[in-house]
Amino acid sequence: VNAGTSTFEIGGNFCYAVQNFGSNAGLTLNDLLVSNRCFDANIVGPFTVAGTATFARAGAFSLLGGTISFAGNVGYTAANLTNPVHTTTAEFIGTANQTITQTAGNMLGGTLVVNKTGGTLTATTNLSLTHSLSNVTVNQGTLDMDGKNLTVADAFGWTSNIITINAAGTLDMGGGVRTSDTFTNNGGVYIP
Repeated sequence: VNAGTSTFEIGGNFCYAVQNFGSNAGLTLNDLLVSNRCFDANIVGPFTVAGTATFARAGAFSLLGGTISFAGNVGYTAANLTNPVHTTTAEFIGTANQTITQTAGNMLGGTLVVNKTGGTLTATTNLSLTHSLSNVTVNQGTLDMDGKNLTVADAFGWTSNIITINAAGTLDMGGGVRTSDTFTNNGGVYIP
C-alpha cells in the first residue's frame, strides 16, 4: 500500500482502544476516511493529508493531541467527536483552493488554523466548533465563509473560545454571522 496514492481508512464495525497515529514525522497520506464504529486516537506526531479527508463516523470517537495538516478538501458528514476536550489541531495548508464542509456532527475540537501560502479555504456550509478547546486562527491566507455562519463557542461552558486573525490573514464572512466568546484582530483583514 502506498500512503501517497491510497485512501487510509480508519473503519470497520469494531471498536479500537486508544491508537497512536502519525508517529512518523513527515507522514503524508493521500486521502483519509474515518468511518469506524468507535475509537480514541492519539495524534502523536504531525501528519499531512494531501487529498480529501472525510470524517463520516456516526459513533463516538476522540482525537487527542498533535496536528493534522490538510492540503485538500475536508468534510464532516456524520462525525461525532464526543469527548469535550479534543486537542488535535486542524491546519489548512498549501497554495490550492480548499473547501470545508460540515453537514452533520462535530468538527475537530482543537484549533482550526489557516496557514495557506496561496489559495482560499472556503466554507460550503455553516461551521460550528463547539468543544471546550475549539478556536479559529487565521495566520496567513483567507478563510472565506461565503455568507455562511461561523460559530466558535464552548457548548460545555468550560472555556473562552477565540477567533484570531493575524497580520497576514483574512477572514471574509461574506455577510454571514460570526459568533465567539472573544474576537481578536492582530492586524489582519476582517470583512463582515
